[in-house]
Amino acid sequence: MTATLETPNIMKTNYLSAPVTALNPSPVTIAAWDSRSPAISQKETKRTKVRGVGFAFVLAALLGSCVTTELRAQVVVVPNAQATVDGNGSATSTAGPASVRWLQIHDASQFGALSGPSFLTKFAYRPDRILGQSGPRSWTLRIYASTTSRSVAGLSTTFAENLGTNNTLVFDGTVNVTTANLPGPGNTRQFDYVFAFTTPFLYDPAAGNLVLDLQIAANGEAVTFDTVSAGDPAIGRVFSFGFSTATTGIIQDSHVT
Repeated sequence: MTATLETPNIMKTNYLSAPVTALNPSPVTIAAWDSRSPAISQKETKRTKVRGVGFAFVLAALLGSCVTTELRAQVVVVPNAQATVDGNGSATSTAGPASVRWLQIHDASQFGALSGPSFLTKFAYRPDRILGQSGPRSWTLRIYASTTSRSVAGLSTTFAENLGTNNTLVFDGTVNVTTANLPGPGNTRQFDYVFAFTTPFLYDPAAGNLVLDLQIAANGEAVTFDTVSAGDPAIGRVFSFGFSTATTGIIQDSHVT
């Protein structure tokens, strides 16, 4: 959800309150700093998750605001409605080697808590409350972030057509994906599939929707994510299985790498 800018040391607490050091997986949490001062199973019912064809990961993003010398971190969960509520789907990756490209678009309305343009410094997914596989799984990946005029409902199956003119490589490396499966607020789990940026991305919700483009080569054990089913207006996804640099994909397909 940082070339020369460093994020502050943040102590871990509930991701809905102020300081945060780690984020919980699926929905996504995204973190940023205010620039003015920086083979898948899905839940379809409340009690049981069943198979489905479309989903998007719940995300938490770490954002922050900087006023004079004070840095304040802020976490945003997308979709906002899932902050303390488990998503209605789940997705489990394959085991062993796999390559994939997926692009998620996050509606700007989900970032209403921000006071203005903010630097996105990391994001995280969370595991599903009904834990399937917990890894570890190694992702060698590139993450690009951009601001787009495309809407969640208007995604193109051509990846490049969804990217903004400010498309920025924010991470190029390897992340070990695994979960401690710790409780979060409500009936959720903590966002602990964490992806920290090496280059912070300046995101202004007034300029458009946020796009995160992940190009992944993975290996290891399978991992399970919390998801929301296709059709959620807050978040959308284009996916291609088999090639991390694929040029086209399927909108909200059900594979995870």
